[in-house]
Amino acid sequence: MAARPRYIPLRLYNVETQYDGTRSMFMSANWGLIADIDLGSERFRWAGMIRLHIEAVLRIAELPRVATYRARISYIPAQCKATSRNTMLRFNCDRKLFDQPLGDSWQTVEGNFVMANVSTLSHLGSDIPFLPSARLDEPTMYLTLIDWNTIKTRFHVAHLFVFMESSQHLAHPCMQVPTHIFLVVRR
Repeated sequence: MAARPRYIPLRLYNVETQYDGTRSMFMSANWGLIADIDLGSERFRWAGMIRLHIEAVLRIAELPRVATYRARISYIPAQCKATSRNTMLRFNCDRKLFDQPLGDSWQTVEGNFVMANVSTLSHLGSDIPFLPSARLDEPTMYLTLIDWNTIKTRFHVAHLFVFMESSQHLAHPCMQVPTHIFLVVRR
């Protein structure tokens, strides 16, 4: 491999926000608890990567007070079942602005969320195998939603985070949807 590197095309996605405009994404975009942990952990930068674990423990201990986000999340699911098994699927979709009505192919979930995560990679970090079957060259994003209607307590959230290392979090009742486009509107 060192003598003959294998190049994989990098897929870039656009993330539009009401306040920050358009940004490029190729690994993951987070809204809710994981984003809060990432931002809040900056105060522990001196601790290295363990800072994320420190902040996660502090945030989860304060749930649901610190991470209850009322939102409407809309998405177009990937149409091909084989997509979740790493096959190529060509898809093109017009981007929707925040104030435009959505078409019939969109599905919408409304509720109080702990987090929404969209990922194109199998790992969120070097020690966090989030979606082991995802591949970088796959044209699919995986939308993970954690709703307070399915996860009732902070202990359940803690259990979910602790067992990510062994991929046992995939057995939890979180919604994981292969998608190509999604929209999060905070309420």
